[in-house]
Amino acid sequence: MNKLSDFEVQELACFVCGLNEEQTDEILNKDDGSEEELLFDRYGVDFEQFYNIVNDLIKFTPVVKTVLSGLKAHAFVKGNVTIARLFVEE
Repeated sequence: MNKLSDFEVQELACFVCGLNEEQTDEILNKDDGSEEELLFDRYGVDFEQFYNIVNDLIKFTPVVKTVLSGLKAHAFVKGNVTIARLFVEE
């Protein structure tokens, strides 16, 4: 089974913690673990725990069809953009 990338989950963490796109890009470009501090302050979990929760929950999200490849995936979506996705094995 495929799995979520760390980057996708880091991006999701930033959005879940209330950051906008600009703030999220800034934190992810730093690559200093700032998203982990946000997660701990907001939810009392570290990145590994958040990753495991997201990995368990994504299976309960709707299946969407990706625009470019046409592949199907479970996905967390913000607007019309997928943040984290797990491709469905057919």
